[in-house]
Amino acid sequence: MLKKHGQLFLTIAIFFDTIVICLSWLAAYYIHFKTSLGPPPRHTIPELEIYLKTMILVWMVFMSSIRIFGLYQPHRGKSFSHEFLIIFKVVFFSILILTAATFFYREESFSRFVAVYFFCLVITLMIISHLFVRIVLKKIRSLGFNVRYVLIVGTGELAQSLVEKINLHSEYGFKIVGFLTNHSELVNSDISGIRIIGLFNEISTVINEFGVDQLFIALPLSASNEMEEILGYLNEESVDIKVVPDLFRFMNLHAGVDELDGLPIVNL
Repeated sequence: MLKKHGQLFLTIAIFFDTIVICLSWLAAYYIHFKTSLGPPPRHTIPELEIYLKTMILVWMVFMSSIRIFGLYQPHRGKSFSHEFLIIFKVVFFSILILTAATFFYREESFSRFVAVYFFCLVITLMIISHLFVRIVLKKIRSLGFNVRYVLIVGTGELAQSLVEKINLHSEYGFKIVGFLTNHSELVNSDISGIRIIGLFNEISTVINEFGVDQLFIALPLSASNEMEEILGYLNEESVDIKVVPDLFRFMNLHAGVDELDGLPIVNL
């Protein structure tokens, strides 16, 4: 079901971006050669057919850039500024490649003003179209469609902070099914209006019963031994697993994640 939904929204995204790229290219040609909005052309106005043929190459370069920078990768749980940055990279890189290509293709001369107009149009319209898709997705998710069911392992301060963040961003499409705990006396009680539905060793049963798509492990540093136990229960499960590190109280403005020969290192 989720795979079908993902394929559907991928098709919609490609459709919108294709329209945006093609319309921006044709509009850039029209603005420069057919209107008085910019400086007049220095040479003879080229046939529209030339730009129509080139549009295929433009589309191919953009689609390749989109794949390279992962614009169509799921952005659930990330702000629009993250997606905006990727769009900027895609457009800038594509224009760079197309500009470089004109140095090797001398049969036709392409206007630099068209390239400038195209850059402004395509980046603006792509941002608008992707923002529109986000708004539509948010509306669809508010109706109960395209929702990912989330299970949170842990009931402490870290887990409750995670709940607050998820509730603040309904556009991400997360629906919390409940908590898991290691204390049997807490089962069936509520925290922040969300029920504790089982113990750690019942994790596989809960995942299958509630159709869990994503698992968040939000345990304190003192529960590191329990982490190995929980991961052992998940050997046969295909659920997405996210670990929320209990490091926030130690982190400052310079915090980040580095890598040393494949080994992740957290800077505090």
